Amino acid sequence: MIKDIPSSDDFIASGEDFLNMAWDNIFDLLFQHTKIKASSDLNDEEDNEDIDNKYWKKVKPYLSTSLVLIQQGNEFLLKGHIVKKSPYLILTDDWYNGKNKDRSFSELKTIEASNLIKVYNAVIDPPLTPLTDKFEQEVFKKLKDKRNTIMHSVPKNLDIEYKDLLINILEISQQLIGKRSWIKTRKKFLENQSYIRRTDDELKKAHILLEIATEIDHVIELLGESLLTEYFGISDKTQYWYLCPHCYKAFELLKNTLENYNEKITKRAQLKPKGQNTDKLYCLLCDQTSKVGREKCNCEGCPGNVISDSGICMTCGNKFDES
Repeated sequence: MIKDIPSSDDFIASGEDFLNMAWDNIFDLLFQHTKIKASSDLNDEEDNEDIDNKYWKKVKPYLSTSLVLIQQGNEFLLKGHIVKKSPYLILTDDWYNGKNKDRSFSELKTIEASNLIKVYNAVIDPPLTPLTDKFEQEVFKKLKDKRNTIMHSVPKNLDIEYKDLLINILEISQQLIGKRSWIKTRKKFLENQSYIRRTDDELKKAHILLEIATEIDHVIELLGESLLTEYFGISDKTQYWYLCPHCYKAFELLKNTLENYNEKITKRAQLKPKGQNTDKLYCLLCDQTSKVGREKCNCEGCPGNVISDSGICMTCGNKFDES
């Protein structure tokens, strides 16, 4: 008898966790790099490039670890969807040893990673769609081959770029978790972290929003508009960004408690569609659409004309004076 059979949810939750841990690692490196560049105070472009090259060469082992986590997450998500049909589909044909004794599922040999996409494509149901050859070759196979190289050798010239790894995470999320699902997945992961649970509920939510806003600020800077449209629905990153009526309270809480608060990164709402008469504001962070008024803000020096239902200017964040 086979015992301890994992569920589809077990595999999918672990897969999402692996992707999130890789994302955490990459952003830790990015933030550290930003601090180093800020403290170096170099104006010469060649000197800055030299610092960049030395830094990313030095932290390559950490990027390698992130790559391994990404591919592990990739494979676990595939297994999770296959297991929805039957957990036995991921076992090899020779799992039965002929002995009449109980065995734990984790002791049994599963199918090779190279066969996962073939099985996945054969058993999935809508709304999932078969994975393309492009995904298999350019994402899955490349990650798998690099992961195997890392695990079995000490590669000197393995090409690993942090930007490529972030794109890999977003593409895997897009294909195996859900379209434009990464921010929700990220939020769920952070909400379950024990170090965040120690704060009170409102402050916890605010810190999570700020962490995601900080990460998304970097992603918007890194990616071109075709990828931003694909993964986040951002069709024009140069379009004006506003505060969000739903996120406003949380960010105001942080504004009054954090010393180095940066309001710019908390503005992640855009008018949809773009236009002078549009009264719908969509927020990337909370995935909410708010109805807004289009009146000119009367705060001195503010050019804004997008006002929330509660009377807050979504440009400057001040209360709109209706008198």
